Amino acid sequence: MTRTAVRINLRPLAGVLVASGILALSGCASVPHDAGFSQVQKSASNRLNKQVHWAQGGPEDRAVQAVVQRLLLEPLTAEKAVQIALLNNPGLQAEFENLGISQANLIQAGLLANPVFSAAYLYSPIGSNTSLGVAQDFLNVFTLAGRKRIATAEFDSTRLKVTQRVMDLATQVRIAYYSAVANAQTLGLDRQIVSSTQAAAELAERQVQAGTLSRRDQYLHQTFYAQQLVELQNAETQLVSARERLNGLLGLWGADTQWQFPDRLPDVPTVKAQLDHIESYAIAHRLDLAADQKQVDALAYGLGYTHRFRYLSLLGIGVNVTLDGIDRTIQRGPELVLGVPLFDRGQGRIRGLEAGLRESEQRRRQLAVDIRAQVRDTANRLQSAQQTADYYRRVLLPLQQQTLAENQRFYNGMLLGVYDLLLSKQNEINTARQYVLATRDYWIIRAELERVRGGPLPPAANAPSAQETVQTSSGPVPSPTPTHRHGVQ
Repeated sequence: MTRTAVRINLRPLAGVLVASGILALSGCASVPHDAGFSQVQKSASNRLNKQVHWAQGGPEDRAVQAVVQRLLLEPLTAEKAVQIALLNNPGLQAEFENLGISQANLIQAGLLANPVFSAAYLYSPIGSNTSLGVAQDFLNVFTLAGRKRIATAEFDSTRLKVTQRVMDLATQVRIAYYSAVANAQTLGLDRQIVSSTQAAAELAERQVQAGTLSRRDQYLHQTFYAQQLVELQNAETQLVSARERLNGLLGLWGADTQWQFPDRLPDVPTVKAQLDHIESYAIAHRLDLAADQKQVDALAYGLGYTHRFRYLSLLGIGVNVTLDGIDRTIQRGPELVLGVPLFDRGQGRIRGLEAGLRESEQRRRQLAVDIRAQVRDTANRLQSAQQTADYYRRVLLPLQQQTLAENQRFYNGMLLGVYDLLLSKQNEINTARQYVLATRDYWIIRAELERVRGGPLPPAANAPSAQETVQTSSGPVPSPTPTHRHGVQ
């Protein structure tokens, strides 16, 4: 006797295939065709007023490179540096690829499992039996909506993290830019100090030869000059390092690293930034916090669906069609394959998801606490840095300039020695150097505050340059204003 058995899901499988097609089409339709990159572009435009580009080997890549080359021909400002980095940084391009990976995971979550086809040929001395089968896992169909919901939350989390990476890169570029410009500006002042100490050392040597100065005093001047030479060399090295750090962030190498920037930092604004409700603003606008919430949502969805289907590990539905090889008769009937939850009831998966959910919730709470603390601390440091730079500009620099002018007058009247005059000049230069560093600190802290706040600060009016604020009248020296602030909301 020869029997041929074919397990084919006829009516049920036909309905499932139709439903599967509809579900698959709906799943594909819900996936952003650009992997969510348009939303990243929108956020960069709204928060930074900058453009981002995802290089994927198209003709647009050459146009973007042309833009980068054009920006490099101009004196580099902080905003131009940020724009170059957003278009040219390879690390950021790698982050954009995470969007494609997450999009692929979302597409995969919306697909049904493939039907399983099986075939067997059995024989015996009295005949043979051929069996064909098609099986469809209906549990995969029932969990389709849940898988898509989890993958969508994970996709949104990835998109928010990538957007936050764009904001972080902009902050890193600004900090590196302000540090490089400050190094260049202080290097010029260091060279002035070297020139002043060199003049003092050469004068001391001539006076020793003339017998009007002791060797001890000449050695003191020579030592101070030598120390300044070492500090100048260190300053030159720091400038090279600062430029290279910025080159790395901009994604530049070779001839493209020969860019130029202004010879001084922008002046510190005289008007204080509006910092009202800064904590609540940060909580509402920090993208990494929103990404963590999406991750919590994904784990919560996964835990819910695991609870719902914990006792159902396998559900196959089909139709058995048997063809008798001798009398050529056909028998039909439904077939059900069901997993029996004797050992695995999903206990481990549920406990793992519960622990993972609690961990994600606590990490999100900790991040929110950290954000509030960072905002308060950075806002306080910004106001302190602004007042420090303003105090140098209004008080200390004018006092040093007035002191130098008076010493020059005394020197002209032969009431003051040349070394005292040179020392006064060095003190003025050192004060100018400290003013540059205070200005650098302000702009760096401002960039940090815009990052921890989750958005740019309102533009403020710039102060007049220090050279325009020289005070010619003497008077009491004002004290810096305390800046510590409590309970920023």
